[in-house]
Amino acid sequence: MMTAKRKMPEFRKRDGKWTHYFIGVILILFSVMFFLSMFSERKTFLDWICLPGAPIMGVGMIILAIVIFGTGASVHKEKRSWFITAVQAQTTIVEREIVDTDPEYASYYGHPDRYWHLQLEAIPHQLRVQPKTTSVLVSVSEYQYKKYEGRTSVTIYYSPKDPFVFLLEDEI
Repeated sequence: MMTAKRKMPEFRKRDGKWTHYFIGVILILFSVMFFLSMFSERKTFLDWICLPGAPIMGVGMIILAIVIFGTGASVHKEKRSWFITAVQAQTTIVEREIVDTDPEYASYYGHPDRYWHLQLEAIPHQLRVQPKTTSVLVSVSEYQYKKYEGRTSVTIYYSPKDPFVFLLEDEI
């Protein structure tokens, strides 16, 4: 019995969900505040210090916001193209496992260093790539582990190029 490990799609390594857009909006708001502070009638000592740097900071923040928006858009585009080609399959949860790694960690920090795993039955497409593989080990969060606790199966979305690159139904 051989167990393979799940691989994550490339876009998940750079996926900040809405973080890219949120940071971009914040930067644009700050740059507008910098520009407005240059033209305000009330001048404080801090305004006079910030006044020469305001245009530079504002332009820098706008450029950074554009770069961050661009990164978010490229990740979104990559994610969308991956899902267009992804194949959906239902697989059985063979085993659930909670791993406590280091007992010294728990005594020092006051809580255990835990990892949660689901062992899924290999789907036919995975068996074609690695015939001896009977299951696939998937590391999940505690939330996901508890979510799948009462279930016997899960839907996965996998890449036809490499069926070991997949996402669980709640990771979409």
